[in-house]
Amino acid sequence: MGMGVNGAGRSGRRGRRRGKARPMSEINVTPFVDVMLVLLIVFMVAAPLLTVGVLLCLRRIGEPWRHGFNVVSCMAQLAVAGTILERVSTDGLVVLRAGAWPAPLGISLVADFTSASMVMITAVIGLAVSVYAAGYGTARFRGYFTPLYQALLMGVNGSFLTGDLFNLYVWFEV
Repeated sequence: MGMGVNGAGRSGRRGRRRGKARPMSEINVTPFVDVMLVLLIVFMVAAPLLTVGVLLCLRRIGEPWRHGFNVVSCMAQLAVAGTILERVSTDGLVVLRAGAWPAPLGISLVADFTSASMVMITAVIGLAVSVYAAGYGTARFRGYFTPLYQALLMGVNGSFLTGDLFNLYVWFEV
């Protein structure tokens, strides 16, 4: 950080008196509600990923427990998707740039009305399929159905919330 010196030998800052500080007007204050909305968008991708990890660890326990955890996770995703849809329909576009990198270089998640609607539809269908799979039984898959199903939901949610074409391709691969 350099210090500019003008002809009189004083620093380049003008209008500042010694002992009396002015309020800083360049501080960016983000409301808490906006931060929570961004975290809810991250939740739609992170919750299925965490569920995959838990279900893989619980692969040896009974099938009803795995399906119960799967249904609870899908219900939580449905609740969060409804909250995102409600907030986006009233407030408009929400953008998250991970690490504050621009779109071609970083991962950006964008929620507008269309993507929030698609995530909501995915959550409704995901819960319905999860409840059906719990009643039907998936014992022949040896505990791998529910983690793979949550990984599928993660990829679909990520593809609907992505902000650029490269990350859309990445989410399609997931």
